[in-house]
Amino acid sequence: KIEAKEKLETQERTVQVDEKAPAKKAVTLRNEGLKHHQKGELDEAIRNYREAIRMNPDFATAYNDLGIALEEKGFLENAETQYLNALALDPSYTHALYNLALLYTKMERRKDAIQTLEEFLKKKVDKKRSDVARAKLETLLKEEKEEADRLAREEEARRLEEEVKRREEEEAKKREEALASLRGEVEQ
Repeated sequence: KIEAKEKLETQERTVQVDEKAPAKKAVTLRNEGLKHHQKGELDEAIRNYREAIRMNPDFATAYNDLGIALEEKGFLENAETQYLNALALDPSYTHALYNLALLYTKMERRKDAIQTLEEFLKKKVDKKRSDVARAKLETLLKEEKEEADRLAREEEARRLEEEVKRREEEEAKKREEALASLRGEVEQ
């Protein structure tokens, strides 16, 4: 799957250790988490990512990686929180934005996915990811239009049913009035 491959490539993003950064240990922990993650040891990876974040709460990459691992474990709402945390720290972090868009698609939150993909496509990203994002966006927009058309047809059908019902009630009322009038004439 392209999505899984894209996420794996996101995980492979290397983090350079800034010698001046007080959270040098956080980078080591994140990299250890990445090794566990690549081996499929998600619980251990999650522990490492969380510890890296505890050591350096401004470590956007660790939040993104934690989001990926949580998503893989099925904790979609928690994954969303981690992607949003990464973006709050670094709004230009396109990997987190892309992962968030894919997550919204998985969660069937079409409007959020569309908005996030549109935001992603405004950023400078590599052609491969932008092509995939553009294709996903086109699919989602098509689905959105089809859904809107379906809802419009259903609404029109409801309106017509109500109109038919109203007319039938009017006709029934006219028949009753005519019968009552005839009964009145017969009784006289």
